[in-house]
Amino acid sequence: MKQIFLVEDDREIARNLSLLLRSEGFEVFHAPIRQAAVDMLGGNRFDLALVDISLPDGNGFSLCAEIKGAQDIPVLFLTASGDEASVVTGLNMGADDYITKPFRPRELVARIQAALRKSGRAASVFTLDGLQVDTASGLVKAEALFGRTDWLLTTLLKLSRLDAGIVAFQRESVEVQALIKAALRPLLIPMELREIVPKTEIAAGVMLRCDQNWLAEALQNILKNCIESIVREGSIAITCADNPLFTELTIHDSGPGFDREELPHIFERFYRGKASGATGYGIGLALSRTIITRQGGTLAARNHPQGGALFVLRFPK
Repeated sequence: MKQIFLVEDDREIARNLSLLLRSEGFEVFHAPIRQAAVDMLGGNRFDLALVDISLPDGNGFSLCAEIKGAQDIPVLFLTASGDEASVVTGLNMGADDYITKPFRPRELVARIQAALRKSGRAASVFTLDGLQVDTASGLVKAEALFGRTDWLLTTLLKLSRLDAGIVAFQRESVEVQALIKAALRPLLIPMELREIVPKTEIAAGVMLRCDQNWLAEALQNILKNCIESIVREGSIAITCADNPLFTELTIHDSGPGFDREELPHIFERFYRGKASGATGYGIGLALSRTIITRQGGTLAARNHPQGGALFVLRFPK
């Protein structure tokens, strides 16, 4: 498994990059500041470095030289500074490539793989039935399986707490635009990789009384279901309607929609559908409905007249 050295001070960017790279079979080591990066160089061996130019305690230009001096590996600059002078300076300092934020995930992965090939460090890892196989070392890891198992146990624990009535929801006024943004944020990279485009139509200033963290999780489970349904190339439309009686959110995907026989069961726990390719454990949507109903809302699903699945969340005022 190839090891990527990520030097990035923005926590959200670092988190999303780490998720992206690990999903592509890389191992990621993260340093948030220049000094931490220098300290990590001494006791680790990396295959490639991704370095942000603007760091709180220095700059990536000089760090690039130190990385090159300590380990002969490719260095890719990842930065918001895309002017010609910065690009030329970075390349003259020994960088192998220069990628400007906001980056496109698939392009970033392609550039990393190209740099590894040029340096003779091409990845030797492939995935088979959820197992990561490294042909160079002979190691087989079931990280994806462990990750799914961890998610299953965590979700079951949340359901048991909800069933026991020990979850205290925080009722506060939340702007719907901010709620949707929070729900979408961790899913943007998986959507980009599958070429799924999120489309939102939400008026500014629409408020909802809810527990933002719990409701964002409910929305994420619905969105994940939409992503899995589309598989590749499509869209997910999120709209909001607000009137004196209720606030309504709709989520419409461009996938194949629901089988009519399965519609009455999709919110049942552990229901996975009849399709032989069904994935997951059948509890994500069940958790979403429980979270929403415990906050006074309703969640329904049906097929959209124009095709695809339609989820409707409604919160009375």
